[in-house]
Amino acid sequence: RRVLFRSVQVAAQCRRGQHANGDRPPANQDSFSMTTTRDDRALYVVCDGHGPLGHLVAFRVAQSLPRLILAALEYEQTLAENVIAKAFEAANVDLTQFAANWDLDISASGTAVTLALRQRDVVHVAWLGDARVLVATVVGDDSRVDLMAKSHTPAEPAELQRLTRQGAEIGRETQKQGFTGH
Repeated sequence: RRVLFRSVQVAAQCRRGQHANGDRPPANQDSFSMTTTRDDRALYVVCDGHGPLGHLVAFRVAQSLPRLILAALEYEQTLAENVIAKAFEAANVDLTQFAANWDLDISASGTAVTLALRQRDVVHVAWLGDARVLVATVVGDDSRVDLMAKSHTPAEPAELQRLTRQGAEIGRETQKQGFTGH
């Protein structure tokens, strides 16, 4: 879906989460970045980390995605959708290398990601994991939701089927913390 924008306003709010048992994790595991360029582009990335090192994973991905996406757009003549997809893969490689360089075990950690790339008056959105995208239009007192994406979790039947086809084993944790991949 193509949505044209004349003016974009952005706000960010970040709060430390809470485990299902009511305990607070030791660190806020959210990270975000807002990057603008001289050629009328902007990239907004929000990462919601999870696991023991989720704060580091989210921080690293929030740093690497803008660099990877904007560099590729500058030097490649390809669709933004393809650049974003390749950047997700490259960010995973970068994260793995980062963890190896610092001897970090991130096997039980990760991040959900939501991003919006604005190129002049066109916005591309992408999301990964249990994050979702909401695109809305607000003009004066009138407002409407243009897009409310479904999260990519095994709770969604289509996503569960996709994960299973890829070889994932999905089980439920006993402490009501959602799904975990094995």
